[in-house]
Amino acid sequence: MIKISFSLRAFFVFFIILGVLTWFFLDKATDKLSTAFQQSSETVLVDTANLLATSLEHQFRNQVLDTDEIALIFEESYKRQIQAQIYSLYKNAIDLEIYITNRQGIVIYDSTGQHEGEDFSAWRDVRLTLEGKYGARSSFRYEDKTSKTDEKIMVVAAPIQIEEDIVGVLSVVKPIKPLEQLLATESENLKTYILFALAAAMLIGYLVSRGFTASISRLVDYANNMALGERSNQPAFMDKRFDNLATAITHMRDQLDGKEYVEHYIHGLTHELKTPLTAVAAAAELLSEEMPADEQKRFINNICASNTRMQALVERMLDLARLENMTTLTEVNAFDLADIIGAKIRENDALIREYDLHIHFDKSEQLIVHGDKLLLQQAISNLLDNALENSPQGGHITIRYELKSNQHQIKTINEGQLDDFMIERAFERFFSLHSKNGARKSTGLGLSFVREIMHLHHGEVKLSNTVSGVCAEMSWPAELS
Repeated sequence: MIKISFSLRAFFVFFIILGVLTWFFLDKATDKLSTAFQQSSETVLVDTANLLATSLEHQFRNQVLDTDEIALIFEESYKRQIQAQIYSLYKNAIDLEIYITNRQGIVIYDSTGQHEGEDFSAWRDVRLTLEGKYGARSSFRYEDKTSKTDEKIMVVAAPIQIEEDIVGVLSVVKPIKPLEQLLATESENLKTYILFALAAAMLIGYLVSRGFTASISRLVDYANNMALGERSNQPAFMDKRFDNLATAITHMRDQLDGKEYVEHYIHGLTHELKTPLTAVAAAAELLSEEMPADEQKRFINNICASNTRMQALVERMLDLARLENMTTLTEVNAFDLADIIGAKIRENDALIREYDLHIHFDKSEQLIVHGDKLLLQQAISNLLDNALENSPQGGHITIRYELKSNQHQIKTINEGQLDDFMIERAFERFFSLHSKNGARKSTGLGLSFVREIMHLHHGEVKLSNTVSGVCAEMSWPAELS
């Protein structure tokens, strides 16, 4: 089943709703526009009909109508050249027509000369006007041509009165075609404007839906990152509801982390303490019996070594817990890296001599680095401890510093190779690489400790097999914000 993203579905729904509303509005707007055109034209025709009817009333007082004079006026008017640009419509001739009927509805004058003598008493404009009502009609020009494309006219009538007596009707005829041309032009313009508005609305709707789903995607990514155990800052949103949701997710994860954190650490700590506690118990039981002094000394040394290991485990656990609860560095300063490395080498001088290890420190002119001095000192100490513990008798250890691509890089390389599964699990808590020289048993927390320090410095630490041996490399930006 094909899954459609929420943003795309929201956009489609918005498109359908907006499209339907636009079509409905456009249809209604076109109808209203047509009605408005007809109403404005009819208003002008009403004025024209009444003005002409009033000018003819004095001729009807003697029951005489001089049609020749009226015909002359219209003949001259039709010959007049007009140059009128009415918006998109160009008008160059008069298209207004009139016809006059007597009180019986018989046409006594027609400006087109086509209907004189005909009985128009049944036409709506004439009939209603003779009855003293408002008479008007819209119809096809010819009774035998009534298809949709045939010519239509608008007719408005006005009474010709002598005192209160209606003696005739003057009807003004206006072809509808020029109005339809104007209406078509304005309708097209209206459609263009609406389409532009629709496109703009669709673009805005798309951006809004993208912005909405982008916020949801950021929340999903944030939740997934926390589920994977990755450190991620809580995202900030313009919408308070998203902010509240992000805060709720953070709070929920903190609560779950706290529970898992305690369970995991208790499990790991009890597992690691089991061996030294067993050794202490066994040694104490044997010491309760009579034994030679040298045997007693050996068991007492075992108890002291187990106690030292348990103390180191607890201290390192506390240090690691403190690091994992930190989100930013509390102090960033510049210091000489060579001093720290040199001090660490001197600190392990006895071990180096005992196992005949050879330390090679490739010094560089650029040894001033930036970071938390105490934490980086602990990280370097752990890397060197790891190299010392896993170097064979008489082995060589190389310590190298480089400033590359604006990154501080420190590498410790000791002879030997690690199995792939050991490299994959090296950064797990309590996973200990077996010491090759038997110097001392590792806590299994050193590389985890280094990784947390590098996270705080926006850097990384990695372990790999190289031609020269096992390389532990940590790197962090030369410029820390």
